[in-house]
Amino acid sequence: TTEGSCIVTSEFAKAWENGHIYQMEQVQKLISSINKDRGILIVNNADVSGVDARMFEKFQSGNLTTFMNEKNDRISECHGENTVYGSGNYIRTVAGFLIGAYEYSYYAYSEGWTLQSGWDELWECKDCHKSLGEPLSDATYNSQTKVYSREFKSGTKVYIDLDWNYPCIKWSD
Repeated sequence: TTEGSCIVTSEFAKAWENGHIYQMEQVQKLISSINKDRGILIVNNADVSGVDARMFEKFQSGNLTTFMNEKNDRISECHGENTVYGSGNYIRTVAGFLIGAYEYSYYAYSEGWTLQSGWDELWECKDCHKSLGEPLSDATYNSQTKVYSREFKSGTKVYIDLDWNYPCIKWSD
């Protein structure tokens, strides 16, 4: 492909990707050597062996299964991008997050990447302060309806279809 005035070959792209992965592995090793118990490196949308945390940027239906498979393997953050409280994307991403969440899973949403595009108001999100309690089990999947479901100790129930067209959160309060 051509990028500006440069021609990017597949070999160059693969070498860059390998170098990027190597760099992340080395940074995680350095962080862990400085602070073994609390040193965390979080990478965006990358599955890098030995890296303690992963952010699912632009969290959507296509990465729900991957997020669910991270269970207790590493810290995960799901980010609802271009999202405002109460919007369809907010409901979809919160429902998807609750379906796959486990200990050390985190959720955030914003309209962009500046402090003034939602990050400054995230702490005020009413839903983020609700007490769910422990999940009663991992999510279950109904192959006939193609819907995931999960219930929490508080009584909150969550449902989402494979394509995230019909998310539903029945809060217990």
